[in-house]
Amino acid sequence: MAGDYPAGRGRVKLQAAGLEIEGVSIAGHESFYKLPGFRCLLEFGRAPDDVVAYSTVCLTHGHLDHAAGLAHHASRRRLTGLPPARGFAPEDAVPDLEAW
Repeated sequence: MAGDYPAGRGRVKLQAAGLEIEGVSIAGHESFYKLPGFRCLLEFGRAPDDVVAYSTVCLTHGHLDHAAGLAHHASRRRLTGLPPARGFAPEDAVPDLEAW
């Protein structure tokens, strides 16, 4: 997926308050962060290969650049025999997310 990003943009890894965070944020394109220590995703703009085993997804809102990876992630978990992931989103975003 690295080739999908504009020149000079892509995933960044950092440590904050003792937590490893990896992600990318390009407005209108993708917002995606993973917390490997918690096996948790914060925002989910796309479904990269390295997060199929992550079972918790937290969204701040339902815009596609923050949530488009949900359906792909759910499908790949099912194909590999994993149970559905837990998803958390603001109440006003839930109807749109469920409709997908």
